[in-house]
Amino acid sequence: MTHMFYVVTQTFVKRAWWGAFLGVSLLVLGPLALRGLILLVEGPIESGAFRPFSFHFAFLATSWLVFISVCLQALQGVKKFIFGLPLPSASIASGLMFITIGTVIILSLITNGLYRLVFFDENWLSDYWPVLGPTLFIATLMMVGHCAYWNLHARGFGRLLFWIGLIVAMFWWFISRYYPHGFSEKIVPWSNVTLSEFVILQLVFVVAWVYGIVSFARVRSSTAEPSLHWNRFESWLNQLSSGALNETDDIPVSKSSALAQLHWRDSCRRAILLVLFLGSIALILNLVQFTYYNTLGMENQTANESPMVVTMMFLFFSAISLFLILGEALSTRNMVEMKGYLAIAPLSDQDFSAVLVRNLIKCVVLTVIVIALLSFLVSYFIAALYYGLDLVSSNWNWFVNHDSKVLFIALPVLVLVGFWAGIANTLSLFWTGHQRFTAGVLFTFFGLLFSGFIAGIVLIPESMKTGFLHGSFLLLTFCIWSGTIIAYLNAHRKELINSTTIWAAVVFCLLMPLVFWGFWKTDQNIVRLFLSSVLVLAITPFATIPLAVSWNRHR
Repeated sequence: MTHMFYVVTQTFVKRAWWGAFLGVSLLVLGPLALRGLILLVEGPIESGAFRPFSFHFAFLATSWLVFISVCLQALQGVKKFIFGLPLPSASIASGLMFITIGTVIILSLITNGLYRLVFFDENWLSDYWPVLGPTLFIATLMMVGHCAYWNLHARGFGRLLFWIGLIVAMFWWFISRYYPHGFSEKIVPWSNVTLSEFVILQLVFVVAWVYGIVSFARVRSSTAEPSLHWNRFESWLNQLSSGALNETDDIPVSKSSALAQLHWRDSCRRAILLVLFLGSIALILNLVQFTYYNTLGMENQTANESPMVVTMMFLFFSAISLFLILGEALSTRNMVEMKGYLAIAPLSDQDFSAVLVRNLIKCVVLTVIVIALLSFLVSYFIAALYYGLDLVSSNWNWFVNHDSKVLFIALPVLVLVGFWAGIANTLSLFWTGHQRFTAGVLFTFFGLLFSGFIAGIVLIPESMKTGFLHGSFLLLTFCIWSGTIIAYLNAHRKELINSTTIWAAVVFCLLMPLVFWGFWKTDQNIVRLFLSSVLVLAITPFATIPLAVSWNRHR
């Protein structure tokens, strides 16, 4: 039995290590790159201006989502063989629970340790960045999640409402730790875990562990059956997600439209349903912040900015959801080959990739509309009805008196461009279907980026850091332009794109950098050149996606 656990653990580590490395790198290098850019553009930050606790909850939400996604990716398909292992149900269930919880805790501690080395001082734990309390909470939350997952195999509306209520209550309890004197008082870090808090978390942890083992045993013995009402609801939901409720006798007018409908029902529809769910959660959170900021003791400025932060955060979560669902939309589970119905589609590579790009654009546009409308505009409208015209007039006065009104136009455009470029470029890499190639590109990119930052911080003298950063920006600018040009030339040579696409890309590359050249708040032309060149990544996928799909289709 010990040898079997060792083999299972080794397999889990092999499947999870690359995602763990990528997640930790993103969480560390992203803020590090942003800080370096701010230092270069605006100079040293004044003492006291940087408040790490302002980003604490955003870090927790992002890191937990990333690390749990790593575990889910590593456990994909595990249900096919764990039920047949010659081991007791308690051993199998406990192994799955503790290996995932341990992975999240280890990755969280590693990330926090790197933050201490790069960003924080020696008083970080006591003053502004609690670690023990959130770590104990996420461990308990994951154990409850395991228990809920196995228990909900016997699905029913009563069980579902119970687990939703329990998880909401757990988050309410977690947030209340940061308001020890009540929600009307000032928020403070949860630096000290009291004995009662520790006992509560451990009690919930143990109860969820035991009940999770019992639920797993029922699933393993095939005695967990959904209720009759749930079966009817699930049948209706499956028809909705597959498009069967909207089916008509109309025949698609072309092969391209038929493939587009099939691909949309296979993967895109599920992604949009998940985005709708995330948008609904963001709506509730924004509504709370809009309508109860007086109760929570927030200032008006915070009430104006916090919903935008929530909107941006859920836009990021939606990007991850689109990536996880659409990233596996072309290949089989084991990434060995393209899905059969896609590989044999009677379309040329150019038409085939055009269909996928159109569906991807449709997903991105719907995601932006859902998140923006549900999480911000609808909640703001309800808050305006709640407070009357006072809220609208105060926000209008704040907008009129703002120094730079161009920011309210340019910033949403930059967010949309970045949202599209991030999803499309990442998908173009994963749609190649080659795991080693994808992993090699990612590790090379993040390895060089991490090495460059380490060299800039440790090895490069202070007098040469500005020159080193300028050289790095020039190198990245050259890579962006040369990579995009090479991709378009290869795609055109292989007849994957037409001349119209190339001319549209040329016009974009000429106009967008010029339009935003004066937007960047810096007098250093090298930094402006780099930031303007990053916008070129928005049109790179129109060449790399056809190349990736063609490679995947004919391998």
